[in-house]
Amino acid sequence: MIDLSKWGFIATLACFILVLSNCGLSEGDHSGDAAGKTTAAKTTGLTLVDNKGLSAEQVENYHRRGVEIVGMTFSALNTALMNAMQGDSAVLKAIEYCHTAAMPITDSLAEHYGVKVARLAEKNRNPENAIVHAADSEIFQKFKDTPATELRNAETLQRLSDGSLVFYKAIPLQPQCMACHGPVSTIGPDSYSAITALYPNDKAVGFRPGELRGMWRITLARN
Repeated sequence: MIDLSKWGFIATLACFILVLSNCGLSEGDHSGDAAGKTTAAKTTGLTLVDNKGLSAEQVENYHRRGVEIVGMTFSALNTALMNAMQGDSAVLKAIEYCHTAAMPITDSLAEHYGVKVARLAEKNRNPENAIVHAADSEIFQKFKDTPATELRNAETLQRLSDGSLVFYKAIPLQPQCMACHGPVSTIGPDSYSAITALYPNDKAVGFRPGELRGMWRITLARN
């Protein structure tokens, strides 16, 4: 079940960062190519199980921790990204920054909190941002089915079949993200050439504002 919270402002930061993020994350995830409800049939591995055995207080605490980690990660990446985009050719600078610096920042925060952090998407820029587990595919599909007006706040805490507790949060595309993820015709030749030079198999284009770009996956604990 998708839980809605008051943290919608976080999703805005998330999207802007993910729009320009071209680097793999600490969990070594991969992004699948399937779209819609066919995705689940092409995934294997971990599945969702119910949260039975967790008290309401535990669920709330884990959920709050997931929100906190997502917010801190977004904030750290956003600050560094804004610094990198000073001056001319801001988009080109952002592409290069995200390719080289976003992963170390994310890994450092994941280590600090003792968690695993990943960003997953069906239409990936980095092929390592995978949706390979049935559990991830099921949550991503739920986010895709969420009305656009609610997507910014879509998040959920789930227990997986290996005993891990995972916090997921949707990342919808914001208007400012179109610079790197809109139609190729609007991205611009210099920016798109820079993207494809780093990622020749890039799929993360052709989005519309408000469309689901990806999701965050925070592995919090293992019971």
